[in-house]
Amino acid sequence: TAYQAETRIFTNIILSQADVNSIDHTKWVDKIVAGQRIYVTINENDKILGWSEKLNPPRLGKTLANLASPKATYFDFTSGKNVGNKHQIWGEVKNSVVKTYFETVLNGKRGEDIAGFSFDSRLNAFRML
Repeated sequence: TAYQAETRIFTNIILSQADVNSIDHTKWVDKIVAGQRIYVTINENDKILGWSEKLNPPRLGKTLANLASPKATYFDFTSGKNVGNKHQIWGEVKNSVVKTYFETVLNGKRGEDIAGFSFDSRLNAFRML
């Protein structure tokens, strides 16, 4: 497409508590061509997405179901200290692991290398310890 060269400026794409349908999200996530890595953050207690789910199917940023994209890497922050029901965890939560995660991925580095997460193969997600 005409804009492929311009999108190479991005190393990481972050879908932070995305308010989109989790069911069939792979159909569009797997088509993202910008960046080298796609990260999806999840908080099952997210209060904003809880309101959204009253009118919509399960939201990608609030569920550990259907995490099936081969291009995306999923990070579950639900059990993190001070995460609670926050939606904008990258700006609201006082937690060194959360801070390190976002500083790392927003600067184009790998989130998978950050201490404080454990990969759960049953869910296909890195879960905060």
